[in-house]
Amino acid sequence: MTQLLGDGKGIFVGASRSYSAGRRPFGVVLSDLNGDNLDDAVVSDSELGEIRLFINKGGALSVTQTLKVGQQLRGMGVADFNGDGRADVVVTDSADDKVVVLIGKCH
Repeated sequence: MTQLLGDGKGIFVGASRSYSAGRRPFGVVLSDLNGDNLDDAVVSDSELGEIRLFINKGGALSVTQTLKVGQQLRGMGVADFNGDGRADVVVTDSADDKVVVLIGKCH
């Protein structure tokens, strides 16, 4: 995964940063996962059946957690599914025909 920072006017500035996102990254969603008003990233790996949580540290991302959630991950999204004001992650697994919801605990 490569991160490019924008200047807010449609121009990318500075050097890009690369991060390991697994063997076969399939999708990425952005959301404030820890309540600091910065967009964090969740990346799914379709080959390993894992998601990786990247927390935004003010421009640089840091992998904080890798979770095995299925076999062949396809779709992914972030929303507050249980109404507690925190971001939750939902992932579809086509190998097991299931939807996995991970309830967020940060804030």
